Amino acid sequence: MTNDFDAIIIGSGAGGGTVALALAKAGKQVLLVERGNRFIDSEPYQDEQRMVIDMAAFDDRTIEVNGRNTRLFIGGILGGGTSLYGGVLMRPSRNDFHPGKYYSEWLPRHLWDWPITYDQLSPYFDQAESLFHVAGDDPKKIIHVETPAHSYPAKTPPLEPINQKLERGIEKAGFTPFHLPLGIDFNRCLRCAKCPGYYCPNDSRASTLVCAIDGAVSNYHLQVKTNTEAECLV
Repeated sequence: MTNDFDAIIIGSGAGGGTVALALAKAGKQVLLVERGNRFIDSEPYQDEQRMVIDMAAFDDRTIEVNGRNTRLFIGGILGGGTSLYGGVLMRPSRNDFHPGKYYSEWLPRHLWDWPITYDQLSPYFDQAESLFHVAGDDPKKIIHVETPAHSYPAKTPPLEPINQKLERGIEKAGFTPFHLPLGIDFNRCLRCAKCPGYYCPNDSRASTLVCAIDGAVSNYHLQVKTNTEAECLV
């Protein structure tokens, strides 16, 4: 392993893994440091006791919350939280960039507005949706949050009969339901009952490991060092 890097990234989750790919594609020598490990055999990680109760794939460190030591639901494996999330990749609302509009009583004045706008970030949301192969509804059906200008990279599959019944009931009540935008390859998805909090058994759920890290290691100058914790910055 070379010790001469243009960038060293700590953590391989949504931020770290994506930036690692971008820098590597730009021709940089990149090192990605991850405290967790890579899962080789996904079968043991479909067990509810092990994954949900024992939190085997989550960060094993604790913090004190209300006087008790508590473990947080933060991914502790290569890919970080993107290796364990439910695949939902929804854009924010424009109002999310102006929290003071709704929460001025609880926020200091300097936090009322973001220093950047949704429109400035919109091109990067396009890139992220492309990278994670997001499947979504017709954008015209999605209200209150922002959507791509044209369409999502992939289509969502038809709803199951029970969900179709729910959709009709919601529409009858005067609301506008929509299918959550999901970073899931539905051509490969096994439709198993376990998704959020579990490791995907065949990598059909988009993660930085599947969509960014492995490809960058194979095609660019990215090196990954797992089981390695950054203790301080010098």
